[in-house]
Amino acid sequence: MRFLRVREVVPMVGFSKNTLYARVRAGTFPKPVALGPQTTAFLEGEVLDWMKAQATQCRGYSNPTLKKLAGTRKKASGGRNV
Repeated sequence: MRFLRVREVVPMVGFSKNTLYARVRAGTFPKPVALGPQTTAFLEGEVLDWMKAQATQCRGYSNPTLKKLAGTRKKASGGRNV
């Protein structure tokens, strides 16, 4: 598991920092966790799960397709679950 700062999440999801936080407030994107009094980060697994859910909803992927995509991602990362 990794913590991702907002500057890492924005290019992953393809929308601006303002849109990202608007979606967090609306409950349509995972909330960041507090790492300190003025430091927050997103959990990588939650961001990736959100991205998979968006792909499923928009493209109508079946569960076997997602399993195949997840397996490919796992192999590419050296076998660790990212």
